[in-house]
Amino acid sequence: ARPPHRTMREFKPGDQVITKGGRKGIAEFQVGRRWRVQFDDGELVQRKVLKKGRLHHTSLRTDGAKVHKLELLREILETRDFEQATIIVFCRRRDAVMEVFR
Repeated sequence: ARPPHRTMREFKPGDQVITKGGRKGIAEFQVGRRWRVQFDDGELVQRKVLKKGRLHHTSLRTDGAKVHKLELLREILETRDFEQATIIVFCRRRDAVMEVFR
């Protein structure tokens, strides 16, 4: 499942981001509600301060998304339906399941 919007809007310095216009860069640091982004797609390294709403992560596999998935899994396993379960089968292809297994 896709992580919630609030999880995907949390940026940290060094995160790979993409703008709404399709330009890829690296988030450097926050300036108020804006982020300074370093673009190195040309010959020169360019830095711009952009609104947070114009930035997105380049991947959905972020630390915030992983924490959210593990919290959902914990909530599901704490329900009454699983109190007397003797066997629980998980799909090994899911990233959250592999993190729990490790």
